[in-house]
Amino acid sequence: MATSMADFAAQNNGVWDRWLHLGAPTLVMTGDPAAPTLATWYAMGVRNFDARAAFDSLYRQATVQNPDALSDAGCPG
Repeated sequence: MATSMADFAAQNNGVWDRWLHLGAPTLVMTGDPAAPTLATWYAMGVRNFDARAAFDSLYRQATVQNPDALSDAGCPG
């Protein structure tokens, strides 16, 4: 599941979407459940995903403004 989340974010231009529908982004939810979810799994011993790449991607999303976030069409990143 962690790998799938990271893969989807990579395919979605680095945006960790909060709510997917039929495998596609909805760009409608705020908040960021991916980071605490991955951190919890990692703390519980789940290590079969690229945690460094996931962290780097989540960090970038949190610190670099996504131009699409300024759109009225949704709330990505």
